Amino acid sequence: MADFSSNSSPHHKSNKDLVQSRQKHNSYLSNLTCSTTISSNTLPVINPKLTRDNHRFWKSQILFAVGAHDLEDHLTRLISCPTPFIRVQSAGPTFEVVKKPNPEFHLWKKTDKLLVSWLLSSISESIFSLFWSFSFEE
Repeated sequence: MADFSSNSSPHHKSNKDLVQSRQKHNSYLSNLTCSTTISSNTLPVINPKLTRDNHRFWKSQILFAVGAHDLEDHLTRLISCPTPFIRVQSAGPTFEVVKKPNPEFHLWKKTDKLLVSWLLSSISESIFSLFWSFSFEE
């Protein structure tokens, strides 16, 4: 996910805050299923769109909307993308370790793509070209 966090305001979380944030995110992910992820219908339309002159106002709208969905840590990258695969011990007689798809990875990527799409839709056409060449993680 693109990093939209601000480097201008120092906001450092303690290890305890990071652990709580990770637990909150894991709880959030465990309550999601593919059919109940956040949809584009639940995220508000941001108006006015981002221009060269309204970044502060636009950012406050974005952060409040993201906060309403408990996705601040996702947006600011305090919660990183889970690994695509997890190692689990098989239940067979050999108890070998096998790689399986990580369900948290799928949900994280789906949420990430929705957030990027939503953010891009909140940018005015006049400055969209500034973001066009920006590198977003796939």
